[in-house]
Amino acid sequence: MKIIDLFCGIGGAAVGIGMAFPNAEIIGYDIRDYSEQYPYTFIQVDITELDKVPDADLYWASPPCQSYSVSTEKQRRYEGKTYPDLVK
Repeated sequence: MKIIDLFCGIGGAAVGIGMAFPNAEIIGYDIRDYSEQYPYTFIQVDITELDKVPDADLYWASPPCQSYSVSTEKQRRYEGKTYPDLVK
């Protein structure tokens, strides 16, 4: 099974996907370089500039999670930084 993880970031969703599908090939795409942190194959690209959607059995696209993340709570939100709530 081949899974495409769009807007993958450092791979939080990918870890869960990998646990659910341990034999899957997971490929993460993001405009920023997260190659050092992403736990699977990573491709840095602006997906809006791809000529063709990569073939896959499953596509996953995560919304940004900073508004809900424990790490941003400890690092930035206490300083007054706000993030958009994209999942109402």
